Amino acid sequence: MLRNLSIVSGITLLNSVFPFVLLPIFTNYVTVADYGKLVILEAFLAIFTTIVHFGIAGLVVEIFKLKKDEFRKYASTSILILVPTLVLLEVYVFFSADFLSQAFGLDKSWLLLLPLIVFLNALIQSAVSIYQCEKNYRNYAVFLFLPNLLTFAIALTLLFYFDQGWQSKLYGVLISFFCVCALSLYYLIKDKYLSIEFCKNSLVLNLKFTLPLLPHSLAAGLYFMADRLFLANLLDSRSVAIYAAGLQLAMVMSVIQNALSKAWVPYVLEFLGRCKEDISSVDKAYRELLKYMGAGMLVLVILSAVISVFVYLAVMYLLPVEYSHSIIVGILVVSAFCILGFYKIISPVIWFYKKSAALSKITLIVFCINVILNYVLIPEYGVQGAAYATVLSVTTQFVFTLYVVLKLKREHIRCLTNVQS
Repeated sequence: MLRNLSIVSGITLLNSVFPFVLLPIFTNYVTVADYGKLVILEAFLAIFTTIVHFGIAGLVVEIFKLKKDEFRKYASTSILILVPTLVLLEVYVFFSADFLSQAFGLDKSWLLLLPLIVFLNALIQSAVSIYQCEKNYRNYAVFLFLPNLLTFAIALTLLFYFDQGWQSKLYGVLISFFCVCALSLYYLIKDKYLSIEFCKNSLVLNLKFTLPLLPHSLAAGLYFMADRLFLANLLDSRSVAIYAAGLQLAMVMSVIQNALSKAWVPYVLEFLGRCKEDISSVDKAYRELLKYMGAGMLVLVILSAVISVFVYLAVMYLLPVEYSHSIIVGILVVSAFCILGFYKIISPVIWFYKKSAALSKITLIVFCINVILNYVLIPEYGVQGAAYATVLSVTTQFVFTLYVVLKLKREHIRCLTNVQS
């Protein structure tokens, strides 16, 4: 486990260098208002990602359960599901583009391109997930690393040599995703993980897992982006830029907990899947998992303290003076990402029991809480109010999820007790 964890975490952390390097460049070379426009579009990009990517959520679960031929049918069907999802999303964006453009001051042409960008990224992430689970770390690194590398190079070229301003990064994302998507499809087909075939049984298996997860994913995407959308609507794009700068620096914490999560989730699913169905084995397995969970949470707390210091120094010495209020925002969001890391440590247990509907209920409740908190706290506390809302929402999500995990463990042991008695 430790070897896989270190490899996956190292690759993920290295891959995350590019967005952090771009932050001081863009904040110094584009206006605060224009940087705010870029952030708002990226917020919609993240929301649309949760809608389109739901079809591939089951790949990391079924790859450990199905034979390769069966998994190829499952993966191919999962990819095909993305096509009608893309079409429906594009139709929605087309008819709502005028409203969204007026409400948030966005460019309609970029709004219409966002679903395509998300679709291309879904195909890339399919390759990332498959090669990670198969422990093919060379291909995993290529498809995780290459999109950000190309985006970085293209964005800087367009910014400095073609004077494309804040749009440089979006052009970089579109071009790089298109190129890497084509490459990922080629490799998946060559390695027999993908083919042009549709399987009805695979469709049923996919939808049985992913449909209950869709409300959870959508609500999660909305409540993690609601802060920027509320700031844009209640205040202005400058406030969004200041908040986003602190958020981007705090993303160091997000990257670390996400890197740990990428290695942790397959381990938990595989570990519990190997566990024998008797009380002694299940109890021993959970005690071992709890030991690792506690160690992981302690590591996250220590890292959050270190990263908070980094956020302070980065704002003071790398960003323009207009972004000074990003310090407190960044430190608060670091705390939120730390608690989100706690959530990601325990939530794979729910995935293992295929109780994704429980996650959906929790996330919908937390999303509603987050909307209320943003609406109340932003007018009162400005950009800091959005950070307060995020911390409180993530804490609520973790507490609810912990309750469900403990309940599932008790139910599992109770069922085994009834069987053996």
